[in-house]
Amino acid sequence: MHNRKAVRLNHEKLKFMKRKCKFIKSAWAPNEYPATILPEVVMTGRSNAGKSSLINAWTSSQLAKVSSTPGKTRLINFFECGPYNLVDLPGYGFAARSGAEIKDFQKIIESYFSLRTQICCLILVMDIRRDWSDDEELLRRFAHSIQKPLVVVASKIDKLNQKDFKMRQKILIEQSRAEHIYFISSTQKKGLDDLEDSVYRQFVHPKINN
Repeated sequence: MHNRKAVRLNHEKLKFMKRKCKFIKSAWAPNEYPATILPEVVMTGRSNAGKSSLINAWTSSQLAKVSSTPGKTRLINFFECGPYNLVDLPGYGFAARSGAEIKDFQKIIESYFSLRTQICCLILVMDIRRDWSDDEELLRRFAHSIQKPLVVVASKIDKLNQKDFKMRQKILIEQSRAEHIYFISSTQKKGLDDLEDSVYRQFVHPKINN
């Protein structure tokens, strides 16, 4: 009981500290990564999945740029949020990228995951209106291979009526087979508290205490 109370108190502190979230830097090569040992919550997803909107809602700020051009982010972006960092990976699945750009994308992602020992979980953001594809399945298997928890976040639930939401919710739960899956609206901030609570309690807090 005492430990649960401590986690709740730490999370209340976390909510306060989120207001002080700040952009650290963008990085391409490993020697550009910030020199920090803070736990890192990593966000990935398709270029138009709503990753930037989620980061802005998560941090109660406009730290992440929301672009009308999918796939614009080419670097890894680091944000400090009190006792942990949020890490925004470049979006995948944007057809306009050249073969060389895709290879570069794969290279920087592989380097990041092989070198950052403080990664505590991987958040996969996807549009609830899309089906689970080979790309998402590849990420699920990748997270399993590096022994990192995968949290699936289905975004843009405000785009659906209640009937369609229930249908898409059922389909994604079945398709993803995810142990951790959340349904959120960044614009309406629906589901965000449960998502943040879970990520902090299950993945960030244990990493801080190690």
